Amino acid sequence: MFTSLHYVGKDMNTTYTSKEPWKKVFGPVFVYLNSASSRNLLWTDAKRQMVTEVQSWPYDFVKSVDYPLHHQRGTIKGQFFVLDRYKNKSKLIGKFAFVGLALPGEAGSWQTENKFWTQADKMGMFTIANVRPGSYSLYAWVSGFIGDYKYEHDITITPGHS
Repeated sequence: MFTSLHYVGKDMNTTYTSKEPWKKVFGPVFVYLNSASSRNLLWTDAKRQMVTEVQSWPYDFVKSVDYPLHHQRGTIKGQFFVLDRYKNKSKLIGKFAFVGLALPGEAGSWQTENKFWTQADKMGMFTIANVRPGSYSLYAWVSGFIGDYKYEHDITITPGHS
């Protein structure tokens, strides 16, 4: 179902070329069925459970070599700046930029494999936790600036490190 048209529609249909190596873990999938006396209580309870699940991820009960557990993943922290000589001669804080890790490649090439995204705060500070070990490119884009940004060096994530 996750690689069908059910969730993404015809324009986003997943295709594979002959002998293309591709593997993806879908899941675990969590379905939460709750009951309460009012819609507001249902919604409040669902949001509470969502926070619990987000804090629990990645789950430790999955037993697959293709699903690294929490201690087998790493974290990256940083601050994003924009240098746009047309706007300012010095670097500007990348306020609320979207920052992500994906396989090395050109900006916009993150369409397959794993990707990990977050949004920076008002000072451009960001943290991406629970990243699978490997080599990644760091990408970003920020409102008010044209284009995507890519850090010039690859980032290596190692288990249990920041």
